[in-house]
Amino acid sequence: MPNQKYYICVTPFFPSPEHWQGAYVLDQVKAIQRNSNYDVVVFKTCALNDRQPDYTIDGITVHTIRPLLMPSYILNGATETIVGRFFLHTLHRLNIDLNRIVFVHCHTTNHAAFGFGVKKRNPAVKVLVQFHDLDPLTLRNGKWADKRWNRRYRARKSIEALNRADLLICISEPVRDALLAFPYPRKGEVYPSALHMLEMVRDMPPIIPKKIIILNNGVDTSIFYPLSNPVVQSVFRIGCIANFQELKDHKTLVSAFNLLIKKGYTDMRLSLLGHGETRAMIECYLKENGIYDFVEWHEEVPHEKLPEYYHSLNLFVLPSYYEGFGCVYIEAYACGVPFMCCEYQGAAEYIQASERKQWLVPPHDYKYLALLIEKQYKEHNVQHLCKDYDIDTLIKRYLVQLKTV
Repeated sequence: MPNQKYYICVTPFFPSPEHWQGAYVLDQVKAIQRNSNYDVVVFKTCALNDRQPDYTIDGITVHTIRPLLMPSYILNGATETIVGRFFLHTLHRLNIDLNRIVFVHCHTTNHAAFGFGVKKRNPAVKVLVQFHDLDPLTLRNGKWADKRWNRRYRARKSIEALNRADLLICISEPVRDALLAFPYPRKGEVYPSALHMLEMVRDMPPIIPKKIIILNNGVDTSIFYPLSNPVVQSVFRIGCIANFQELKDHKTLVSAFNLLIKKGYTDMRLSLLGHGETRAMIECYLKENGIYDFVEWHEEVPHEKLPEYYHSLNLFVLPSYYEGFGCVYIEAYACGVPFMCCEYQGAAEYIQASERKQWLVPPHDYKYLALLIEKQYKEHNVQHLCKDYDIDTLIKRYLVQLKTV
């Protein structure tokens, strides 16, 4: 179309037909395309040795690119000019007119380089930077992240980039709080790795954004919705979807579950879906405590099949203590399943103030978590949220906000 306006999305997170990590970005892209007149063009960044070709998923064409982003985030930001030039060449090859680009939506701080490259050629372009976790400057990522010289260099480059961006997009209130509190910890921060990271950059200047908004990760309610006639379960099933990592804190969940089984609630089952480095430790704990047979293990499934899993649950619990948002909580709720999470984490902002003591737990407090699960087992309380979660509603509101950028 001769007057077509482009909305460019550049992200390291995007699902493929083989892997569904990043489905929330796919949902966001589809919603922007549904609710606007923009031609949304997606670029997924890959490692130099990743040979994945361009592909189409759920009607969205994904262009895979392999820019010279520093490996393991070493001196992250040093190649901004090269990355920008490379991206301009890619856009030219695809016959995308720079003068018709309105927004370059960059997921994560280091991807802002793509937007700045376009803005140098078309100053009218607005550079949007979105953050997905509680380390918005990505200072904890990478093989040499703990090297003081590397972390401080990366912090300086990130602060500069974020102050230049036209809009900063946070997926939750805690992510926004972490960004605005930098270089100090946000309220409620307990993760030792994050606290140590901030100690190294405590003398750095704060970030002063031009404009900052919250755009929660929404749910496609055409896929995730309650059953009209729920199946009556013979057991009380507690579910959890998360990669097995330290910060997801499966240990607190299985410790609470162990207390409940030992207390005599043998009609409970714990249903786990995920993989990762702490799974072996969790399996060992379950066997040592004689509760392995009360646990069900599930393999990864395509995103659109997750409702089948949620519909099998009575309660969803993920006691992660470093969680920017966690789409799984809201997906479970959209399917008619209440959730429990840790206080001061992303999904906690959705819980009504009057119900916070019923659904939120302090980090690592497995005894209190067990009490809350037991209460829900006995009472089957209905959960009420205080924010919208339908992705179309959220994106329509977001598109209105973009007009003020």
